[in-house]
Amino acid sequence: KQWYQRRVRAQYLTAEALAESGYNVYQYTFNYDWASALPANSSWMGTLHNFDLAFLFGLPFSTDSPLTGVSRDRFSARDMLTSKAMMGVVSTFAHTGTPSPQLGDEGVCWEGVGGEESSILVVDNKGIRTERFGKRLKFCHQLMDTVKQRTVKC
Repeated sequence: KQWYQRRVRAQYLTAEALAESGYNVYQYTFNYDWASALPANSSWMGTLHNFDLAFLFGLPFSTDSPLTGVSRDRFSARDMLTSKAMMGVVSTFAHTGTPSPQLGDEGVCWEGVGGEESSILVVDNKGIRTERFGKRLKFCHQLMDTVKQRTVKC
C-alpha cells in the first residue's frame, strides 16, 4: 500500500505543477468492478491496472473480437454505459480541451486540477462523480516538506 500512496502523491504533485504552468490537467480514477472479466472468487483483487483501457476503447461494444478473445455477451448494459461515458470523456477532451463526462442522462461538472477547487473524476459501480482533492494536495505538500527537512544531504 505504501508504494501506491507514494505514486499517487507524486501524481498529484506533478498534475498540480503542470496546472500551475498553464496546462489543462484532468485526472480520473477508475474503480469500476468489471466482474465478468475476472475469474470466480477474485473480487478481492479490485479493479486491475489498465482495465480502464477496455472501456476507453469501447471493448463492450465490439463483436467477438479475435484480438481479445472476449465475446460481447460478457458485458452488461452497465458496462456499455460506462464505456460510452469513458469514450465521451476522451472525445470531448480531444475536441474541446475540456472533458465532459456523462453517464446516461447524468452529467458531471469536472473542474480538473488547479488550486483548492481541484477535483478528480471517480468512475466506479456507483456511477461517475467528482471528488475534491485540494486537501489531499495540501497533505502532499506537508509530507514533501517533512521529507525535505529530514533528508540527509551528502
